Amino acid sequence: SLALLFIVLYIFYKFFTYPIKDYTETLKEVNFNKDDSRLQPKGSYELKLFAEKFNILYEDLIKASNTKDEFLATMSHEIRTPLNTVIGYMKLLEDTNLDEKQRKYLKRSKLASKNLLQIINNILDFSKLKKNKFEREDINFNLSEYLEDIKQVFTYNARSKGLYFKLDIQEDFPKRLSGDITQLSQVLINLISNAIKFTKPDGTIEVILEDKGEVVDLIVRDDGVGMEKTFIENAFNRYSMGKNNENASTKGTGIGLFVVKTLVEKQNGTIVIDSVINEGTTIKMTFKKEKMDYEEY
Repeated sequence: SLALLFIVLYIFYKFFTYPIKDYTETLKEVNFNKDDSRLQPKGSYELKLFAEKFNILYEDLIKASNTKDEFLATMSHEIRTPLNTVIGYMKLLEDTNLDEKQRKYLKRSKLASKNLLQIINNILDFSKLKKNKFEREDINFNLSEYLEDIKQVFTYNARSKGLYFKLDIQEDFPKRLSGDITQLSQVLINLISNAIKFTKPDGTIEVILEDKGEVVDLIVRDDGVGMEKTFIENAFNRYSMGKNNENASTKGTGIGLFVVKTLVEKQNGTIVIDSVINEGTTIKMTFKKEKMDYEEY
């Protein structure tokens, strides 16, 4: 009887308990953005059938996701071409004789067009990142001067919302650094745009640049709506969007921070988010420093 009971328990464990446990562990870690989350058919006929059907559904979902990404990339590219033309004509119009009201309307139209172009660029960047088509270009640049330019770009947008934009650069910061300024631009534009978007009127946005010896700290800080802890844990995942019930218009594509993290890592950097609901968000990026003097430059 004991031997028979042992055999029954062994069969039950092998064909039911162990496969179910294995399926459960796999499903806990399932990620439809990877190709290694399929179930290995095992156990009873019913459990093997479940695994096979799941794998078919899993592959269909991957194909659908890839089709969606390709569609977004294609449409974004097609939209960007006429949008750049519109922005170009706006620049030409700006050089004509306009009264004060017309100039104000034109400036706001340009700002809206640039914001739309940034969303489109995010989608294209996302597509490139998925296909690993981003290439890093190392050039020498003055980061302090570049941040001054960035401030000028966003100052009007911040003021129009009633925000104070502050730039804090360490006085003896190195004059020249080496890296990919284009990718760094995409990172900063994303983060500053988000800070403006999620900060209420009378709030403050601050960009801080510090020399820490072997590394450089670049910080974007705001006293906006903040992020929930659960969102921070998944903030760098693609299509991840925080909740902001007060203003539905602040919702975006949900891929900005995914692009940011990937580009920061391509610069051999790290990025960390510290945020408290209704108190604000601090995003800190740390990069290894490669300094170059003016004479050598």
